[in-house]
Amino acid sequence: MTLTESVILKLGVKELKKELRKQGCTATGKKADLIICLQDAILNSVPVSESVEIQHESLNGLDMSAKWVEHTIKDILVPEPRNDDGTIRPPTERNATTNPKYGFKEKFQ
Repeated sequence: MTLTESVILKLGVKELKKELRKQGCTATGKKADLIICLQDAILNSVPVSESVEIQHESLNGLDMSAKWVEHTIKDILVPEPRNDDGTIRPPTERNATTNPKYGFKEKFQ
């Protein structure tokens, strides 16, 4: 179905939400908000998915394009931040050794 302005205005809330999910957009709000979001997505040439993707429950509230990616840990430790006053430490580490911290080889986009 080609989504023209007149077709979009005739769609019900369920159909609007379905089309927004195909566009990878969030599908929440009132009908007027859904119409505006769908029109914006079409104007901005957001790619359309052939099927509606169902996100894993751990990704609820995130954008449809969000995904889990496992990053590779670097072999080199990240240096601890320096604090000139050695008596000030986070409460969870008062009498404990500090856990080593590592960076990741990949960069976040």
